Formats: sequence, C-alpha cells, structure tokens
Amino acid sequence: MATMTDPRRRRLLASLAAIAAVACTPPDGWLPNPNGSQHEQAGFAVAIDSNWAMSGVMRSDTIFGAAGKVLVYRRVNDNWSLVQSLVSGDPQHEGNFGWSVDLSGDRAIVGAPFESEASAIGGAAYVFERSGNSWTQKAQFFGDTTESGFANSAAISGDYAVVGAPFPAPPTFVGAGVAFVYRRNSSGAWLRDTTLHASDAIPNILFGWSVAIDDDVIVVGARQGVVHSTIIGGAAYVFRRSGTVWIQEAKLRAVDPDYHDFFGTSVSVSGDTVIVGANGDNEKGNDAGAAYVFERDSLGIWQHLSKFQPATAGDEFGSAVSIDGRWAIVGASLAGANDSYKGAAWMYYRDNTSWVAASMLAPHDLAYGDRFGYSVSISGPCAVVGAPARNIQSTDGVGATYIYCDTVPGLSDFHFDIICCWQPPSATPQPVVATIQYRNGGTAQRIGRRRIELVTPNGRVTETVGARTIMLGPGESMSERVVLQIEPPLERGRHEVRLRWSDDTSERIERAYFVPPATNQAALGSRR
Repeated sequence: MATMTDPRRRRLLASLAAIAAVACTPPDGWLPNPNGSQHEQAGFAVAIDSNWAMSGVMRSDTIFGAAGKVLVYRRVNDNWSLVQSLVSGDPQHEGNFGWSVDLSGDRAIVGAPFESEASAIGGAAYVFERSGNSWTQKAQFFGDTTESGFANSAAISGDYAVVGAPFPAPPTFVGAGVAFVYRRNSSGAWLRDTTLHASDAIPNILFGWSVAIDDDVIVVGARQGVVHSTIIGGAAYVFRRSGTVWIQEAKLRAVDPDYHDFFGTSVSVSGDTVIVGANGDNEKGNDAGAAYVFERDSLGIWQHLSKFQPATAGDEFGSAVSIDGRWAIVGASLAGANDSYKGAAWMYYRDNTSWVAASMLAPHDLAYGDRFGYSVSISGPCAVVGAPARNIQSTDGVGATYIYCDTVPGLSDFHFDIICCWQPPSATPQPVVATIQYRNGGTAQRIGRRRIELVTPNGRVTETVGARTIMLGPGESMSERVVLQIEPPLERGRHEVRLRWSDDTSERIERAYFVPPATNQAALGSRR
C-alpha cells in the first residue's frame, strides 16, 4: 500500500472523498458495516484466515474524528456475520487505524500510520489476540521517527510480526526504508526483535512499502528499488529466519523490468511461493499492471514461475496481491471501461505445475470510482475484497467489503475460453461472432447453465443469449458459436462479451474484450 507522502495516493484519497453518491443496495457477498458513515472507506485494508475476516475502516468517524476502526467477521455454517469492532487503544484524530491489516490464526495486527506519540507523527501498530470469540489488544508498537510511514504495511504470522516504514529519516538514507520485526516471547510480551534493511539500500527505494510473512520467511517490497544502474523498476527482498537471526536470502526482480513498473507495490508469501504486484507494468498498456509468481526450488534458489497480466491500460493490476497455498488473488482497483475505475479482482489456482486463472470478480452493480480490488486477501478458496469508495444506499464513500468462497475443490478443472470476435464487414447493426469453448479436466461430471451478454463501453447490455444447460463428462470438451448484435448507437471503445456460468456449487464470470473496427475490417480481441 501507499503512504502519506506519495502523490498518487494523495490523488486517490482526494478522489475517494469526492465521488458522487450512487444509490445501490448491498449485493451478494457483501459484509455488513452497520452505521457506516460518509467517506469512512470500509475495505481500505482486508484480511482473512479460515473462519475469520477483517476489514479496515481507516476513516471511521468516531468521537475522535477519522480515528479508524477494524470490523471483525466470523463464519459459522457458511454464514458470515459481524461480531466485533476493534479500535485503537489510543484513538487519535486522523490516526487512520485500519490503514493496514493482517490476520494469522488467533492473532491480528493493525496499522495506524498517522497516529502520534509525544506530538510526533511516527505511526503505530497494534497486535490483537483472540480468546474464544473475543479480540483484545495485547501490544502497541511506535515508529522511531516523524513521518517515517511506520505501519504503512504490517503482517503477522505466529509469534512474529513485521511492520514496514518506507520513509525513515537520517541516519538511514532518506526513503531507503526499513522493516521492523517483533517477536512474542514465552510470557506473551511482544518485543522488537530486529530491523531489516535492503542489502543494497540507497535513497528513495521505499523498502517497507509492502510486507508479508509466513512462518520463517519475510518478504519486503521496495516499489522504487533499483533493478540495475539504469532502471528503477522495483524489487522485493526475501528474508529467512535461521534460529533467532533473519538473513536476506534473495532479491526478486521482474524478469522484464522497466522504469517505474513499481514491482513490489504489493507482496504476499505462502510457504515457498511469493507473489509480487507491479501495478505500473506497461506491457499491456500504460499502467496496465502485472503480478509475478516466484518459487523456491530444492536448491534454495528463487525462480520466476508465472506472470499474470489480464488487464488493460490504466487498470493498475497488481496494486494488491495475496496468496495461500494453491490459491492467489490480484486486485486492479482502477479497472473499468472508459476510465470508470470500478475495479476488479482475479483469482488464480495452482494446477499441478502451472497457475491458471480461476475467475474474475466484479460485483454486477459496481459504479463509477468504487475501487473494487483496492485490497485483497485469500485463505484457501475464500477471498475477501475491499472497495473503499463504494457508495451504499446513497451514502458517499462509505466503502464495502466482499467475500467470495468457491466450494469446488478443483475449480480450475473446468475451463472456459472465449475466442472473440469476428464481425462481417459492412453490416448494420454489426454482428459479433464469438466461439465459446468448454473443457472438463476433472474426474466428475459437470452440469451448469450459461448465459452470454454483450456489453458496450458505457455498460449497456445490448443483447443477451438466454440460458443454456451444458453437461460434460470427465475429460470431455465442446464448443458453441454465438452471434450477437451491437445495436445502435455504436459506441467507440472496448466492448465486452460476458459469459455467466452457474451450477449447484459456484458462479463464475468470464470476459473477453474487443474494439469494433473503425473501417470494414475484421477485429480480433483478446480474452479478458
């Protein structure tokens, strides 16, 4: 996540507060935020672990004014409900408690980078522990220097926690960044254990912009890290604990680095797998974004495995990432046709030796500037996604938190592909011909219903192909050819062919995009 001195973050926060009200009702998967107030931005940070989930509401308007809070949700019999609201033990005006959140078992950490100690805005982080169904504050950490960005990022795993501070003042390099590691001792007290630095620290690399921890591995993102002498594309540093000492094990870089990729904007780790977001990657268009997956091999060497890049120019895919075992999720909070900034998130699944796209998440009623996908977290097949600028029932910027759980163990065993799109020349209205391919790679029969829509850049559903039942046995595949009409008026820009799939256990949406040709030529679009 970004922090207080980043101009892009300042513009984002300003836009979050300025978005016009759009009336809507809470959709399926929406986690409640009772008494949510204007511009409080629920979902600014999210976390999930097993049957517990948290949502940071960093501008919650308590009696202290935007001090912030964290909403705690619990799942019982597949139903999620709000059970508690956490607040800072030292709530302060504009403290922004809930800016960063992480959850591990019965412990959680919450960052408040604008809280102060002794009149200096050094930032603070809080550790909470659960006993039964109740969460209680157990520790409070403070930054060492003013405006250090302390708690811009925070993560926790077992008896260890890590807090990023990407803007430390001298004697360290200005903007070089640090990450503080804390340890819970045998008596239950949390103490500072060590301070992590980049082995090649120089000014303004912003080491500590993002942090992640899993057991004895810590990953720290430096979104302006130097790849080599001529490229400031970002980096991520991997540290491993040996006994009581944390040692830098690797420096991860994009395999195709470019200036201002912002590789390291977001990081997440699960075992020997790391995912790193690069929301400034330009391969698919300016700031389309990407996410990179790395794995540690049997020799202890970190190898690049996959690059995810389904988005288009301006989407900033990779602004948030999370991984847990065979599941991963990546947010693109600026995605949307015609710069609508509605947002989206993509879930991925590890299928044997490769990662495949499982589904794209986007509530059907997203509105302009909702920023869905601004924060993401995943635990097995359950993901939680924040949309901090969402308007709920005409309340501006109250924010929203969504949860998605797929109960199909082998989600990626059932594949969809949309081959899009051919348009015969000189036709009015213009026909769009798309081929839909289905493949069941699992061991059980799959029966579901599909519905196909053609959506214009302005969100107009211009034609719908009604529901059809698809049944495929193990290993079977099929394809169908559908013809849709772009009804006048023809809108310029990216159109969408949307496939909605539902069966007894899950719902999925697949998309393909295309731009109608300005001349009488065929056009090819790419999947999603």
